Formats: sequence, structure tokens, C-alpha cells
Amino acid sequence: MRTRNFLLIATLGAGWVSALVGCASREPVVVPEFRAVSSQPAQLQRFTRDELLLGEAIFARGPGTDLALRFSKGPAQMIEVLRVDDVWYASGKLAWRPWSGDINQAPARLYGWMVLLSAYDVAPKQPEGESTRRSGDDWSAYLRLDGRLVGISTRSRGENFRVRFGDD
Repeated sequence: MRTRNFLLIATLGAGWVSALVGCASREPVVVPEFRAVSSQPAQLQRFTRDELLLGEAIFARGPGTDLALRFSKGPAQMIEVLRVDDVWYASGKLAWRPWSGDINQAPARLYGWMVLLSAYDVAPKQPEGESTRRSGDDWSAYLRLDGRLVGISTRSRGENFRVRFGDD
């Protein structure tokens, strides 16, 4: 009995040590304050082969090249993705834990959200007659009505997004 208790304590102790070491190796993410200069509300649909998620989004532009995307489902904010001074940040339930870094090193669960925000960034720069854009394996399409952007669709790494913008 004494040996079994010791083994259990030793095993739990080793687990705690490895958990603490894992926590200590990751620096906390400090998300900078984002100040919107303009924003657009939208309905957002995210889908993969296995799941569908519908909700409301706000896309915002900040000073310079700063961007923000906030997605909520009912009263719960599910994810916030920011690009501030060319550094990407993500937080919220769908991010699992706060993250920051370069888009090319983003975890798979965040990459599609960043591709969507990048598509929103270049949408005003797309020529009037051009509706699709490819960048590597990522694909974006833009829907305009009377010259005004009313929708964006993106596909990247098996993840699809459809956005329909509301009135400002």
C-alpha cells in the first residue's frame, strides 16, 4: 500500500512539474490596445467538412495598417484577431489561449481567421472587375454591389468563411 501511494504521488508530482515547465516556457501575450478608425458589422459563417459556426462579426480598421476582427455568437465573444504594427494577436474561446506572432507561424485553429482579416485588408485595393485573389493555397473572393463591398469568401487549409456586410 505504501509503495502504491508513493508511486501515485511521484507520478502526480512529475505531471505537475512537466505542466509547470510547459507554462514557464511560454511568455504571456500582451495584447495592445486597438483604436478603430472605422468599422463594419457583418454576419459571418465559418465551416469545415465537420462543423458549421454562425455569428456576428465586426471588422475594423485602425491607424496605419492595424486591423481587428471580433466574432461573437449571441452575448459571448468567441474570438478577437488583431494585426497591430504587423504583429498578429488572437484571444478568446476559439483561440483556446492568447497567441501572438507572425501569420506564417499561427496555429491551425487561428490561421483561417487571419487569412479572412487579410482578405478584408486588401478588399478596397482590388480592381473593380477583379473578384478573386489567390495567395499560395489561400483563396479569397469579393462580392460588390454598385461598387460597394458586400461580401467576402475565403478558403484556406480546409477552412471556409463567408461574410456578408451590413450597413455601416
